[in-house]
Amino acid sequence: MQSRIVLISDDVDFFEYVYSKLNLRKSDELFKFSFDDVPNKIHLLSASVLIINSENASQKTLELLRLTKNIPAIVFAFNDNENLRLQVYTLGALAFLTPFNSDEEFWTITANALNIASMQMKYLQYREMLLKNNLILKNNEVFTDYAS
Repeated sequence: MQSRIVLISDDVDFFEYVYSKLNLRKSDELFKFSFDDVPNKIHLLSASVLIINSENASQKTLELLRLTKNIPAIVFAFNDNENLRLQVYTLGALAFLTPFNSDEEFWTITANALNIASMQMKYLQYREMLLKNNLILKNNEVFTDYAS
């Protein structure tokens, strides 16, 4: 199963910086978007891991986290802004990283986020099977045959 990692930043140098930290596997897909690209690419974000560069984009980061509430997100900042850190955790981010975190810690957190995204993808596949076989409705109502 492919894993999708989406880097979001308005700084092109960030993409190269994070790419050098990622230990991509053959099954990983990597996308790079600016904050302005996200509304047009929102369909690619489900069952993905977001790595968001909050540097000079704090408000955009917070808005993105509100928009992508159930998608595993790692927020990266080049300074340790405690107020921003608390806000991103409140909005559901998995981690808040700075350049002071080790590469091993970065990869461990990313691997954990990939596991969560994988579980979400399996959930969506199982749900689709249940819908297709008329075992649940789109609103998750379960059919029960009491006549048998």
